[in-house]
Amino acid sequence: MVEEMWNAGDVVLDADHFVGADFACDDGHEVQKGTSMEVLLVEPGQYARMATIGTGLAAMQEAVGGDIEAVYPFDDPVAIVCNV
Repeated sequence: MVEEMWNAGDVVLDADHFVGADFACDDGHEVQKGTSMEVLLVEPGQYARMATIGTGLAAMQEAVGGDIEAVYPFDDPVAIVCNV
């Protein structure tokens, strides 16, 4: 029943629903091409987990399973990279 409600869009989570999670950034340092980065990977139906991925376009597309889109919803230098 919960999954049906989620899929129908009846349940919407926002920043107020996150509790007990600490986040930190690298003070806006630019990511170096050809290296790796640690990300919070959120996959449908799974718990969020830390993962290490490459910084290139192909690595990010592989991580999301297709084309990517970057969204910058915060004032902090943080992007959400998702498949479109």
